[in-house]
Amino acid sequence: LPNGLALMENGDILIANWGTDSVELLTAGGTLRTLYTEIDGRPIGKANFVMRDSKGRTWLTVTTRTVPWTDSINSGVLDGYIALMDEKGIRIVADGFGGTNEIRFDADEEWLYVVESNARRISRLRVADDGSLYGREVYGPAELEGFPDGFAFDAYGNLWITLIMSDKLIALTPEGEVLT
Repeated sequence: LPNGLALMENGDILIANWGTDSVELLTAGGTLRTLYTEIDGRPIGKANFVMRDSKGRTWLTVTTRTVPWTDSINSGVLDGYIALMDEKGIRIVADGFGGTNEIRFDADEEWLYVVESNARRISRLRVADDGSLYGREVYGPAELEGFPDGFAFDAYGNLWITLIMSDKLIALTPEGEVLT
């Protein structure tokens, strides 16, 4: 069950595989291989989303380590995390999220925005040059009117967010106002 995909410069595709709880690589030639199934000696969990930054680093979100994962949805468990893959390998750079889903950088890659689906909010963290994350804060309302899933910035800095199960599309303005 591949969920998140990131295209590499050479045409290979990185895959966050929800079904195998792993990060995989599909080469342009059609060969599939598993890159990671563990971080720090523990199973990865529900690999959700992969994204590349302008420095060539790869970012991974893991929704939960709860088994079965569906128990995490309404439990309040905050076991989601963000991992970074670079020349140092793979490591967790932020954790304690409620259902980590998609992530996006702002235009200058100074902030990393995080969909916390189970917690029904958007968080953001400052990004240091070494890839460490700090200064976490909730962006917008503490609780949205549904479960956020996918999101993207527009040219004006508005953050467009799909709210699944409530069938809404909202935008958070740079001032934090919610537009439905």
